[in-house]
Amino acid sequence: MSMKYTTQWFYGMDYENPPTSFEITKEDIQKIKSLKSYRSNESGYYDVMLQWRLSDNKHIKDGNELSRLFACMQFISMCSVIDEEFIKTYDHNKAPNFIEEYHKLLLRKLYLEYDDYQDPFITMGFKRPFGNSHVLGDVREEIDDVYKMTPEEFESDDYTREDKVLIEFIDFLEEFYKGGFIMKCNHFVFENSRELNSRRSFDDLREEWSYIEGQPHHYLMYWHFDKAEIRNEKIEEILK
Repeated sequence: MSMKYTTQWFYGMDYENPPTSFEITKEDIQKIKSLKSYRSNESGYYDVMLQWRLSDNKHIKDGNELSRLFACMQFISMCSVIDEEFIKTYDHNKAPNFIEEYHKLLLRKLYLEYDDYQDPFITMGFKRPFGNSHVLGDVREEIDDVYKMTPEEFESDDYTREDKVLIEFIDFLEEFYKGGFIMKCNHFVFENSRELNSRRSFDDLREEWSYIEGQPHHYLMYWHFDKAEIRNEKIEEILK
């Protein structure tokens, strides 16, 4: 029986399927790039959610296979390198809505969810796609990280700009999963820091995931690159 992946699995709280390691295969990546997306207005916390439904993707075998792609897509948003050629192409085709640094920062904070009620689907988080239920407030924080706002702008009740940036991000995310990423590592190892009684610091995270824009995702408190894969890649480079 194939395994089902959920948000609880990322935290190590799915006790029927405790995580130890995870590998994103070439087949996984091909399937993700071929997924057809859907735009939903069912959240209640923000206007448009990007989703990938099983009913729209007949080439995906079942809900469990879709849940595996959910796990892959979460790792990709957190850990992949954004392809520079994709950025150039996207900026050219989408001008003037080119990729800004705050779009990249939102990508690194993204929470996906898997829902298998009736028609299974992968979705941006219903309530907290970037960690908090004040979704446009999260968007504003990432804009402020790049273009420092005045106190008046930051406290404003006018979220017109943030609405626009969120739609821009959804446009970017839709194309990103079609091939805008390069995997630096395909193997990940789970370490339950709660059990080890040694919660990692954000400084540790920044050191391990130093190539990632902004603050590494909270899930990465529990996940590491597989050092064996990195070591093998270095050996292959030496032998070339």
